[in-house]
Amino acid sequence: MPHLLSLVVVLTQLKTADNGKAVTWSETFDGTKTDFAVKSSPTHAVSMSQATTEMMLQLGLEDKMAGTAFKEEEIYPPLQASYDKVKVLAEKWPSLRSIHVRKT
Repeated sequence: MPHLLSLVVVLTQLKTADNGKAVTWSETFDGTKTDFAVKSSPTHAVSMSQATTEMMLQLGLEDKMAGTAFKEEEIYPPLQASYDKVKVLAEKWPSLRSIHVRKT
């Protein structure tokens, strides 16, 4: 659960990263602390889970989404119009080629 919380915090911060200030955070993986810094919002992202897709849509990032995959159930109805704007790369796991093709 800590990593999901971290993802929500990072996505929220990336939404506002273009204010000229770097967004920074630290994570510990297998006992090793790693520091991260992002200076601007990503221009493209591929979501590989429904939870991540819906978080990104809720944050208004559909225009930054190069694609999505692995829809497990119906999209939360208030997010459906935003979801319809995002390219669905695959029903389950997209191929590496389909991700590269969307990278523009």
